[in-house]
Amino acid sequence: MQGELFLSNPPRFELRWDGSFLGEFHKNTIDEKVSAKMQHKDTKIDYYNLNLGGFVIPCSLKRMKSGNSETQALAIIDELKPLFGLRKMGSHIIKVGSRLHIIYNIAWSIGTSMNEPVMDAHFSSVDTKSIHCSKEGRNGSRYEGSPEHKKAFLSEMRRILIFREVLGLKTNSNHILIREGLPIDGKDSCLEDVENPVCKTLWKDWFKETSKEDVLRDMINFQDVPDLKRCIEDVVKRLILFPSDGSISSISPIIIKRITSLFPTFQDSKHFWNSKRDQELKPEDLADLIFCLDE
Repeated sequence: MQGELFLSNPPRFELRWDGSFLGEFHKNTIDEKVSAKMQHKDTKIDYYNLNLGGFVIPCSLKRMKSGNSETQALAIIDELKPLFGLRKMGSHIIKVGSRLHIIYNIAWSIGTSMNEPVMDAHFSSVDTKSIHCSKEGRNGSRYEGSPEHKKAFLSEMRRILIFREVLGLKTNSNHILIREGLPIDGKDSCLEDVENPVCKTLWKDWFKETSKEDVLRDMINFQDVPDLKRCIEDVVKRLILFPSDGSISSISPIIIKRITSLFPTFQDSKHFWNSKRDQELKPEDLADLIFCLDE
């Protein structure tokens, strides 16, 4: 129903949410937007119902004012996240009129009395100080969640910041959302090869007990620069719509340049992977790792 986002069931028409191009559609494909309050004060986020082949797909949608190249770049950025151990939003590109639009998947609450979309929360809706600080958080509060959740939150937040630093994405707390209790890199930001794109306060808050290089090492499984470069290029080749577009085809060289500049030891794979942390791996840690792999 136009103007309503909440459906009795998730859509029967399943999308892959892999950044691919779905095709050209009439402007009536995009129903009236639904401004749904986020879980923080009066902040709102716009959702839309898309009519694709007779099926209604609730999603968030972005029209980039700067043109089709930037819209493509957003889908590529989202698909690069798994290469760095991050959750992706899940996206597709559609063409409405002469403009490309990017649509993002939304989380679903399954198994309740009514399956419905789960609204992403604003980053400031969480008392993050009580998570990254060993002392009291906001208004003297202390973290009351489980140690496992705190560890997962810290890990995701650090990974997001490293990812955005490597890609040169301007970043402050407004670029991060909370989905299903954990941070997710969920706000649009264009690729920019700039120095220090991440707000200094975020580095100070979230990297008190670890180094950037240690976090990067935990994020990726690539043994050398050519391996990483090849995987990035595979993503770009799969999603690029206009091969002659130099701004898109140059994504891989920019990322490699930034990562080798920020983390020089990555070029020396032996040095990069043989860290002090790896050398001190205890037998019981190895046993736990083997157990997890067997599962």
